[in-house]
Amino acid sequence: MISSHYRSPLNYSEELLKEAKSSLDRIYNSLDGLNLDSESTYRSEYSKSFTDAMDDDFNTPAALQFFLK
Repeated sequence: MISSHYRSPLNYSEELLKEAKSSLDRIYNSLDGLNLDSESTYRSEYSKSFTDAMDDDFNTPAALQFFLK
């Protein structure tokens, strides 16, 4: 559900579930070891990009593009 816009229809298949799991694993690996209590974490360029994308009609795919690379 986070790889497409919330207004778009969702496609379901076993292959897409495997891709979603792989994407989620990449997000978890990206976050592993980060100190999320640090002020500098929230002020990064990625934080601004994330906020801008979410403010753009809840554009989750754009918001998470950094983590999904």
